[in-house]
Amino acid sequence: MCLYGGMSDPAEPQVREQKPRRKMGALVDPVLVNWRIERTSRAFFNEVAARSRMSVSEFVDSMATNMELTDQGIPPWVPELDRDGELPIDTA
Repeated sequence: MCLYGGMSDPAEPQVREQKPRRKMGALVDPVLVNWRIERTSRAFFNEVAARSRMSVSEFVDSMATNMELTDQGIPPWVPELDRDGELPIDTA
């Protein structure tokens, strides 16, 4: 019996699932992010990152780098911001 309450054979090697990892030194200015999201969203990002053979942090960085933005600097799926006060641009 192992110390943590489970049964294990000491002769049997413990095999851990190998997760994709970013190369050491690949980040220039790393920060630790601490935000709360829905558990289902986290599971979704974990799954898509794993399918993409990336770590989740690498996947999020890649999304930020490659995200399509509108002329207002927001993703196209976000409702357009109020344009009051903007002058129309002539294309002629």
